[in-house]
Amino acid sequence: MVGGLEIGGIFGVYIENPILKDFLCHCSTRAASPGVVPRNAAFADQRLDGKRSKRVETLCRAADGRGSPLDFISVHAYNASALMAAKLIRAKELALEIDPERYANLWVDSFESCPNWAPPPDVAAADSYLGNGYFPTWCADVARRLLSKAADDPRYAFGESVLTFWPWPNSNFGGANNASRTIAVDANGDGKKDREERVAMPILNFLGLTGGMGDDYWPFPQQTVGGHVVSGYASKMDDAVKVVLYSHNPVDTQSRSNQAFEVALELSGAPWTSVRIREYRFDKDHNSYYRMGRQLRDRPAGRPGAGRARPEDVEQIMAALNGDDSAAQIAALKKAASLRDLPDAVPGALMQLHQRTKDAKVKAATADAMVRIVASPACYSPEEVSQVRELSELAVTKEWRCAVDAEGRLHLPVDLAANGANFVVIEP
Repeated sequence: MVGGLEIGGIFGVYIENPILKDFLCHCSTRAASPGVVPRNAAFADQRLDGKRSKRVETLCRAADGRGSPLDFISVHAYNASALMAAKLIRAKELALEIDPERYANLWVDSFESCPNWAPPPDVAAADSYLGNGYFPTWCADVARRLLSKAADDPRYAFGESVLTFWPWPNSNFGGANNASRTIAVDANGDGKKDREERVAMPILNFLGLTGGMGDDYWPFPQQTVGGHVVSGYASKMDDAVKVVLYSHNPVDTQSRSNQAFEVALELSGAPWTSVRIREYRFDKDHNSYYRMGRQLRDRPAGRPGAGRARPEDVEQIMAALNGDDSAAQIAALKKAASLRDLPDAVPGALMQLHQRTKDAKVKAATADAMVRIVASPACYSPEEVSQVRELSELAVTKEWRCAVDAEGRLHLPVDLAANGANFVVIEP
């Protein structure tokens, strides 16, 4: 495919920037724009005779030297789901306004897309990638809106969405847009990282399921209930019908809502007499380690399982650090490194001791304590990481069998959480 502009920095739906218009006009065989070279310079240059692609030769010779091959343009879309879909739709509308025949099959892709490109230091934004259901339902809402437009006008059924995933995974329970995370494991119980384990983020499992849907889609109508968009889409394959149902609240990035929805799903024209249904739920309580991840992420730093610092502990440590007894200082440093919730005064006294001491053993002990208290990332026990790994693995949340009535109809009640997506597989 021959690609065109990659468009970024678009605020709102406004995408009618002169550069895109001029580009589309130049690639068109009929449209014109003031100040834009009307003909293809590569075709006009006789030095390229016999060296051009067949597409350029065929296109330009039939159009008096005008036009250029163009299969797609791409748009960066770090927005709410409704705005992202509207932005892609408007880009195709603009192309059709310029040349409806030439651009009927033009793909409009989201080369980069996510709810946030680089989340701010905000717990709610981080939670949206931790597995609270926001990210999968954001994806589902974008897809359903684009499918609905394509159902109304087949010319909009060209394009694909590419999510932005950084080339490095999330560290521990960090909140960046990605598909996996590495968790530091403290196997020896000394507060130091011994190894890392990689686990999937819930979005990876959700996209794996939706990527296995067929090529024909049926988008569902949209209902808005208490700020949640409730909708979905289905795809029929030779041996199954696959359905995505979701509720998405664009402003509830932390998924605080406890609303629940019961969707009455009806399938007509089923060619089977009985079916097996498998349901995969994606929300903060299903196919996710969200709740455990929050607990581990928000746990005060320090050695897993270590006790919290008591006032008397802090008093003894500060007295030793500010004293002149090297043995007492080393003991206090080891004690400090084994505790959580130390007040800021302790690391401050530790650094002052490191600067003033002449004792090599004390200096080495202060450096080790600083790494463990201040600089080292959080580590987790093998048992904790094992639980996270188990929760990260894709699991069927419900499975049952159901009879199809004599007229080929199937009625399925589906429970849907707020900011929840259910992937339902119906097969004979």
